[in-house]
Amino acid sequence: MGFPVAFGTAGSEIVSDGHNNTLVTLPTTRSQAGYNIPLSEISPSSDAAGQTLSALLNSMFRRLKVGQDTLLFYENFISSATNSSNSMNQNNLSQTSQTYTISTGNPNGMQMNTGNSTTAGVGYLIKSYQVFHLKKRMSLEATMRYFANSGSGALAHKVFEFGLFQCTSANGAGALLDGTALRWAADGSLQLVRCINGTETVTTINATATNVTSDNVMHEVRLVFSTARTEVYVDDVLQLVYLPSGTDIGTFGGEFCAPLAYGLFSDATGPASAPRFTVLDVAVVCHDDDADRLEAGVQSNMGLECTLEPPGIAVGMTPSFPGNSTNPTATSLSNVATGFTGLGGDCLYNAPAGAATDYVVVSFQNPALAQQTAAWELIVTGVRISAANQGAAVATTPTLLQLGVAYGHTSVSLATTDGVATHAPRRKWLGFMSAPVGAAIGANYGNDIDHVFSTPITVHPSEFFAVIVKIPVGTATSSQTIRFIVDVDGYWKY
Repeated sequence: MGFPVAFGTAGSEIVSDGHNNTLVTLPTTRSQAGYNIPLSEISPSSDAAGQTLSALLNSMFRRLKVGQDTLLFYENFISSATNSSNSMNQNNLSQTSQTYTISTGNPNGMQMNTGNSTTAGVGYLIKSYQVFHLKKRMSLEATMRYFANSGSGALAHKVFEFGLFQCTSANGAGALLDGTALRWAADGSLQLVRCINGTETVTTINATATNVTSDNVMHEVRLVFSTARTEVYVDDVLQLVYLPSGTDIGTFGGEFCAPLAYGLFSDATGPASAPRFTVLDVAVVCHDDDADRLEAGVQSNMGLECTLEPPGIAVGMTPSFPGNSTNPTATSLSNVATGFTGLGGDCLYNAPAGAATDYVVVSFQNPALAQQTAAWELIVTGVRISAANQGAAVATTPTLLQLGVAYGHTSVSLATTDGVATHAPRRKWLGFMSAPVGAAIGANYGNDIDHVFSTPITVHPSEFFAVIVKIPVGTATSSQTIRFIVDVDGYWKY
């Protein structure tokens, strides 16, 4: 038997909605209405750092403030080839007596200390050429997935560091100059190290660090920085909220600028066994960035500009260039083959007689997807073509060049047809260039063609992209050659 509950006046009893829930009717009169403040839970009370709540923010125009995340850096070591975008644009490899291997097994990763070194005072450091700036009212996040192979189950006298910091060399931990790092210390502890001008402030997060160095167990660590605080997460659990004070405030003030860096070092004693660290992937993300950056700029910033070979494929550049002190060798134009292979380049062809044939000037095949090898979408945003007369003056008839691009075909031949397993080339004509009769050696074929694709061209893995030419008017003059300079603008897309 229940008892009614009322507010003291007739008809004010609390009643049920018919489903054993209290029926609540909210006031519609503004003076009677209350309010609440919605909060977002950053971390639950079960986390090591305790529960953290944050109020939702509004703009001055009463709109909910919503920021976007921008990926600034990413490497997943998916192929055994050292990524050209890393070795040339992102990662600066430095070593002293230690070695590394990029594994294509299960899982993929950069295995550090594959030479099983136990020498004291040596190490291996990887840092990005790219540096990262912390902006006011935004945050940076550095993330790494990894696992340890310590042999004995401990990293005694071995140190691993990861974060955004400058470092003097690869041999010897404690060589930070500026920045913040997570340190798996030689005494077995996990530390947050903040450094200004070579002076470190060390905070111990976990005295044993067994929860982050278990043999062959994958872990993920995240360092989240703002100008006011640093948060440390291990396997998505908040471990530490660090609030700088005193002289330490400057570490991540407006002047902050540092590369992503990580490395494995031995201390002055040296380990008894040969521990390894395998880094599965690393990333840097800018949170709450509403700068509306174009995708091409973001990708290029990560070393994914298409002049470089795509990550995981090979070291080098994609255009066809004969060398630092070499001219290209003249060859004949063809409809079914290319005299020059590359994504643009420096090309030289014998002048042909006029014909209705489409010729390949330079052709590039986007590397195909294969087991344990990365594959990328090639996004072409523009092409610039220049041509000049060489070898001999233009004789008998003018030379007319009709230039364009072909893409999407599954064979280098422009005669490839559509079929079950083949694609014919799609063509876009870009314009004409010409040289009159009598044009001397060195004469330019008129204005360059500089075309920006308002709708970018996508070239899928295994497909070709080519610059092509039709020469409807021309004479096969002995010794006359046409020199093409082709530049392709674009990027590799994740």
